[in-house]
Amino acid sequence: MKKNTIIKSQNGFTFLELIIIIAIIGVLALIIVPNVISYVDATKAIHDNATVKILNNSTMLSAVELNKTSIELFEGISTDQAKMQFLLDRGYLSEIPSPMQADVNFIFSMTYGIWSLSDSFLFYSSFTTDENIIDLYNKGFKVVNGVLTPTKTGENRVLFSNTSGTDYNINIDATYKTGSTNQSGYGVYYRATNNTADKTAISGYCFQFDAGAGNLFTVRKVTNGKEAGAFKSISMNSKFPNGFDIQANHTIEIDVVGTRQVIKVDGVQVFDFNDSTFTTGSVGLRTWGNSKAEFSETTITTN
Repeated sequence: MKKNTIIKSQNGFTFLELIIIIAIIGVLALIIVPNVISYVDATKAIHDNATVKILNNSTMLSAVELNKTSIELFEGISTDQAKMQFLLDRGYLSEIPSPMQADVNFIFSMTYGIWSLSDSFLFYSSFTTDENIIDLYNKGFKVVNGVLTPTKTGENRVLFSNTSGTDYNINIDATYKTGSTNQSGYGVYYRATNNTADKTAISGYCFQFDAGAGNLFTVRKVTNGKEAGAFKSISMNSKFPNGFDIQANHTIEIDVVGTRQVIKVDGVQVFDFNDSTFTTGSVGLRTWGNSKAEFSETTITTN
């Protein structure tokens, strides 16, 4: 009796092999697609933030040359598109920009006199004036020659108006100039609130550029104006093995989402931790002792 034989095709896949291949493709898609989406979103954000800087630089240049404030520059011009056209017609813009994200618009703030992204902007200042700076202690912070700087010794504290929130990204350009060897530096408050009856009684987190403590980066918790010991601390040089120029200009970035807090200096991550002590509040600055520091630009956006 002749036996039936099953001949496997050498030119195709079995059903089981197809299932395995599809499963592998699915796993790869789960790995690759989120990374691609994240990359695209990051590219959009970089593009949009760069465009905001171009708009602000063009506006400031135009205002200076016409001897007006940025708000005065656009008096009588009703729409943001018309404001951009004004800059384009006078040669301050090479083209009218369009955001990469359809649901995001560039807007001109009549409060701050700057351009921003409508869905994420909380605060921006290049410190040409001391508007929107809430003094909490000593009235020591002043705008001098285009920078925000303490003009008095001792404790100086300010908050920035309209920055109260839960999740945000803080970007500050800062320069530590001089200070005593045992007590000097500057701090960046975040998720900070103050008692309306006693403005000095601030509570929140404070990231500190702590030169007087031995050139450390620290994070401290502040309750009713009193700081606890550093609960996060690391040597500046340990994060910058080629040496850290303490008196150079540095960019401080603080990213807060939920309980997670990521802090970078010049793009280098110095802290990444979770803590839920303070959940909401504003952004501000602090100096102490005889510290001299300069703050040249601050941008705060929502996450």
